[in-house]
Amino acid sequence: MWGPKAIIKTRLEAFARQFSYDMGYAHQILDTGMKPFRAFSGLFTLAAYRDRQLPLAPWFAAKWVATQSEGCGPCQQLTLNMAQQEGMPASLIKAIKLGDEQGMGPDAALAYRWARAVISPQTAHESAHEESHEAEQLRQQIKDKWGARGLISLTLAMAGARSFPMIKRALGHDTVCQLLDDAKP
Repeated sequence: MWGPKAIIKTRLEAFARQFSYDMGYAHQILDTGMKPFRAFSGLFTLAAYRDRQLPLAPWFAAKWVATQSEGCGPCQQLTLNMAQQEGMPASLIKAIKLGDEQGMGPDAALAYRWARAVISPQTAHESAHEESHEAEQLRQQIKDKWGARGLISLTLAMAGARSFPMIKRALGHDTVCQLLDDAKP
């Protein structure tokens, strides 16, 4: 008989196969119980939220910056593979991956710069103030261009993207965090 856990396991395995991504940490949470898995599964909704007014390229640029900041190669590769599956051109994905703002175009570059300003570690008080000023200017440009919903879409995408590598590390699944495969987009 197929219960909820069996259905979820099948979906996790299908996702793992589709993207060549280790979902062991998600299985660990599911094996612990449905209640913790339901709480965890909210991250999928969080990470996938994108307002229809926000173009795909800026959304993926912000996700990329957030994922890259966590240093997990498989999570970075997953982000790139998902962008490719969504139909983003390989040249645009490569530009985002390399931080080539000219190659990624003005919309993706705006989201990319803002995400970097928000995520960058703040070490000295003066640099923290400068970065927060830059982040505020870019935030306003994003709101002017895509509205509050666009800003929220980018924010939630970054929060979701950073959560998965952190959960993997916390549960001891960071041993599968190898370097990014540079051969892929």
